Amino acid sequence: MFLTSLVAFAAIAAAGDSPARLKNVKAVWDSAFQCKLLDIHARIYPDNYAGSGPAYQMPDAPRNYTLGIQLAINSAGSQHFEIHMDSLKNGEGTLFPGTLTFRQLLPVHIEANTRDYQSEPGVPTYPSWVPKYLIRTAPFDVLEVVSDVAGDTLTVGAGNTSGILLRLFIPSGCPTGIYRGNITVTGSLGAEVTLPVSFAVHKIVINENDLLNSVHWLSSLPENLKSGASVEWWSEDHWKLLERAGKLFRETGDNVMYTPLVDYPMSGVPHPLIRSLWNSNTKEMSFDFSRLDRWMQTFDTLGFKYFSGRHIKNMGANLKVIDVISGDTLAYSGAEIKMDRDCFRQVFLKALNSHLQSIGMLNRYIQHIYDEPWPEVVEEYRQYYSLLQKTMPGVKSIDAFTRGADVTTLFSDLSDIQVMNIYGITQLANSTVKKRMQQNKETWLYNTVGPKPPLPNRHLDQPLTLNRLWPWLCMKYNASGYLYWAANEYRGVTNEYLASIGPYPEQNNYPIGYPPGDNWFYYRTSNGLVPSMRILSYREGLVDAFLLTNIKKTNAAKFQDLLSKVIFPEFEPEQQKGYEDSPVKFNIFRKEMLDYLDTF
Repeated sequence: MFLTSLVAFAAIAAAGDSPARLKNVKAVWDSAFQCKLLDIHARIYPDNYAGSGPAYQMPDAPRNYTLGIQLAINSAGSQHFEIHMDSLKNGEGTLFPGTLTFRQLLPVHIEANTRDYQSEPGVPTYPSWVPKYLIRTAPFDVLEVVSDVAGDTLTVGAGNTSGILLRLFIPSGCPTGIYRGNITVTGSLGAEVTLPVSFAVHKIVINENDLLNSVHWLSSLPENLKSGASVEWWSEDHWKLLERAGKLFRETGDNVMYTPLVDYPMSGVPHPLIRSLWNSNTKEMSFDFSRLDRWMQTFDTLGFKYFSGRHIKNMGANLKVIDVISGDTLAYSGAEIKMDRDCFRQVFLKALNSHLQSIGMLNRYIQHIYDEPWPEVVEEYRQYYSLLQKTMPGVKSIDAFTRGADVTTLFSDLSDIQVMNIYGITQLANSTVKKRMQQNKETWLYNTVGPKPPLPNRHLDQPLTLNRLWPWLCMKYNASGYLYWAANEYRGVTNEYLASIGPYPEQNNYPIGYPPGDNWFYYRTSNGLVPSMRILSYREGLVDAFLLTNIKKTNAAKFQDLLSKVIFPEFEPEQQKGYEDSPVKFNIFRKEMLDYLDTF
């Protein structure tokens, strides 16, 4: 269509340059546009249509699964577009029984590249990292946000490239086969393009309850749940935003909800989920669990399997106690209550254990103790672990360990669910991890600001497929879960669409901070949070892990063969790029897995 318009432009121009003809030339030129279907892992750049890719190829899909396809549109002149999908049918003429939604993709700005473990505007990354490890040199914009605005209509500015995400939900009962149809893109200036679309539906049905355990820590601060004016803490509007976030997190793969408790680990936030109460007549401490009950009911209804409580180490840091008799706010260590912090922790954890048992949630609760502890605090950690065992017998602890393999091993016997970073889990795969498996103790995997190249991370300036890679790494190293420290931790950033560097705690040295996108995978709108392309890529990895698990049950050799195609033997020495990041290759491996599972 675009080339046809250029030919017409040349023909009119050759006929002369009268005002009428020149007007016709401009009209033909403005109506010209290009469009193409792209892979779910493609990157679309508003300023570089040609560089947006890779191109769409017919994908293979399981059932009970949402298939994503991107559409990029570049227009010579500013115009409005309508997008329409005709009926999809398989080879037997059966209509596709699923649903189709279009969502506009919105750009974000990457002001600086990843450089080691931080980013700083104006400071370039290492030249050898682009394009080997990073997709493009900053600054640049990329379409990253999956808007909650319907995308069957779209306005594209002159010379710009815009995008739409097509999402096809394939229900469990969908007949197998190849479905074909057409997408028609019609410009308001008269031009129209039709693109063929097809996808193959396979036998296996994704069971959401059998996906890898997964958590991205949710910030419940009202200002981190929507753009614009914040809602009041624990108001109905706040609960609606939390419910919306929970629904979104479940859709993108999380089944564990990070849960605040008696205090918020942040100064100046006197809005605990669980209120601490004191009766000055009876001299007794109690707790109001009504908000916790609503929290658990809300996220349980959405399908969350586990709730992980915030760290014991931080309990009481900013705590205020309400006297139910006088209404006064007290300090638990003050003259009235006279309770030290260790005593408070013990009283609270006992009460929490009793309450969770009474509402039938004790077996779905796990407890953080101390985040990323140093070896110097091992005895302090041991005391917290003993306190948990004493006050909440049967409740598992969970913590992240990042100080190296020796430190991870030091704490292993004190951790029921030990969350290792990539350095630790690769070095301990044949020792501590195996020992834990023999002890029936779980190992999970996590990453934060690290690792840095050549190892993979999930930053905005890295290939989208690296998000998909992490569940594969879990499968490779026998990790039964994945943890990430920040889903929506903006830390004072007012517009995450315009700035992607993540502030350090207390915003120290900002705009120097964590690499682009490290602090969040979800974006705020006036209605609440919406997902990113990175988190959708991660969801694809969870689906891959589900398929790999089913293959392992029947063919361990094929399972290992597939892993070796994505994670190479040279991955562990860290001297070179030891993993696959090609979307085309991932599609090939997805088809191979589904074809194999079709035989059962």
